[in-house]
Amino acid sequence: MAPKRKSTKTKKRKPRNRGACWILVISGLMMIVGGVINGPGIIGTIGQILVWSQFITNPLLILIIAAIVWICAIFGFLGGFSVIFGAYVISKNHIRLGKFIVGLGAGGGLFTLIILLILALLWGVSAFLGFLWFVTHSVGALGVLLSIYGRMRVK
Repeated sequence: MAPKRKSTKTKKRKPRNRGACWILVISGLMMIVGGVINGPGIIGTIGQILVWSQFITNPLLILIIAAIVWICAIFGFLGGFSVIFGAYVISKNHIRLGKFIVGLGAGGGLFTLIILLILALLWGVSAFLGFLWFVTHSVGALGVLLSIYGRMRVK
């Protein structure tokens, strides 16, 4: 009797980051509904400092820096859409690029929440309670926090 051959059918593998991607999609939708948009952030600031200080004088290098800042600004301005796009990229197993895109989409909103928290702590208890009310009742703020949580869950 001939030995049994193994089945040629391949088993479907579950995507590794399915739960994190769904969290990111939901948070991106929340950010869209809440109207969270960002700018180029720290990358734009670094690019401006390098060019304005005339540390970089090569026109080609200045053009490359401007292109990088422009691309980062687009993802930042899209806010929730870039978080959803980052979830799609993560689902296709491009983890680093997807996390970077999610970070660009949610980074400005997180920076704003941190500044508001610091100001609320400096202004006293009533301002802090107002900040907590804002965060728990704002769809955009919850979307930002949920996107940071989803980004941390990606493996």
